[in-house]
Order: sequence, then structure tokens, then C-alpha cells
Amino acid sequence: MMTLLREDREAFLRDVTVDGEVHLRDALAAGRGVVVVSGHVGMFPALGAVLPSLGARFSFLFRKPQSGPVRRLFDEILDRAGCGIIDDEPRALAGFRCLRALKRGECVGILVDQHLRGGAFVPFFGHSARTGLGAALLSARSGAVLLPMALIREPGGAMRLAIGAPEPPPADASEAALVECTARLT
Repeated sequence: MMTLLREDREAFLRDVTVDGEVHLRDALAAGRGVVVVSGHVGMFPALGAVLPSLGARFSFLFRKPQSGPVRRLFDEILDRAGCGIIDDEPRALAGFRCLRALKRGECVGILVDQHLRGGAFVPFFGHSARTGLGAALLSARSGAVLLPMALIREPGGAMRLAIGAPEPPPADASEAALVECTARLT
């Protein structure tokens, strides 16, 4: 990540290997876009550099941090990464923006390990956590698969993008189906 801040995007990408790229290729080939799910683990902001380097148009659904210095840091990282931002404010429009991007065949990144007051309780590391259902709902409404990813620093400083097997869209947009899907994701 610091390379991404200090140097150019290409210098950062030289140290990245990818596991599971076939999952991304297959998901993109389906033509319904991809809901990329990750958590606050590893160097998640740098997904914005790696996925475009693999030929995927990528945008994060992003809530700008309230702290000015932290917001400027994230703005700089994401700007250098070369990905798009889907602002989650106003909240009522965020879902529509995501659905438009998916309809264009793009990847939309959502962090699924966040506490949301209006979320549903799902298991999270042995505890019940109130988690948003947005990733599952976008998948149900668009038909896009959910693709788990994490960008992990390896010993020696190299980076590895681990792309997991796709999670199919929920059977429908019922609360029960969305909660079940979200529980699998977390």
C-alpha cells in the first residue's frame, strides 16, 4: 500500500500475484457484473489497483471517512489505484448507482464486515453481528455473482490477491434469503 502511495501503480502491481483469477474471468463472462465482497482485512483499498490491471472495471461503494486526514489518505490511494468510487451518500441513491455499474458489466466492491444499525444479525467470528444485506440484495436484483476477495501481504512484502469461489445470487430478495447469503459471506 505504501508503494501505491509513494510510487506509481505499475510499481505496486509488480509485487502482486493472483490466485483464483479464473473465478473473476468466469464471473465477468456471465455479463451481469460482479459484486466483489471483502472485509476490512489486508490491503482492501488496493483492490482498486489490482482489479483494473486484470481488465475489470471496478468501483468501490464507499463512505468517505469523517476525519479529514483519513479521508484525504483514502482519496489519494483510490485516485492512484485507478478505480471508481460509488458514493454511498445519499444512501437512497447508492443502490441505484451500484445496479447501473453492474448492468454495465462492472465490478462493485462492498466491505461486508461492517456494523449497520438497520442490518440483520448474522454469525461473525462466533458472535452475532448486525451486518448490512446490501451485497446480497444487489446480487439478487442484478443476477451478479458474489465474489469474495482479499489482498494479503505475504512474507517478504509481496502481495497476493486471493479470489474465492463465486457465491451465486440469493434465490430471491426475501429477507430470509438475503440473511442466509450474508451469513455465508461473513
